[in-house]
Amino acid sequence: MIRLAAAAVLAYVAIAGVPQMPAAGPTPTIEEPSVKLQQVVADVGRALAPASEFDRLVWAATWEEAAKLLEASRKDGHYVTFTDTLGVQAYQVVVLDIAWGRLAGAAGKYPGLQEAVEEAFSATIGPDVQPYTPEVEKRLTGLYRALAWAGLNRG
Repeated sequence: MIRLAAAAVLAYVAIAGVPQMPAAGPTPTIEEPSVKLQQVVADVGRALAPASEFDRLVWAATWEEAAKLLEASRKDGHYVTFTDTLGVQAYQVVVLDIAWGRLAGAAGKYPGLQEAVEEAFSATIGPDVQPYTPEVEKRLTGLYRALAWAGLNRG
């Protein structure tokens, strides 16, 4: 029975060839951030240097979509409304927990990543809670996209 199954597999391979995995979809294109933001997220890129392609794609997509949500909220007011940066921080924690921690299973996988992200946020919006203004939103969306870029491009 095993010989018959092996012969069938070999015959299939001889006729149809070795089955190929489907090609991966295109890698998302993230606009290159300013030199200043590249410096801010450089440690993030270094922490993600050993990351798998899957982890990089999840990382980039998570931050890119987070940036889009902030922008959409301002434009139509139907998604999320923040009053201060503490609310944004809570949003980020939930987004990363779901996407990075649960879907990718990558929470805690890359030493120094959490610290690098916290430093990037502190450098961009400061350590103190402040009102959520269009200027804060602009800095945050720029940082979110820089974080996505750092993951895809290794900083």
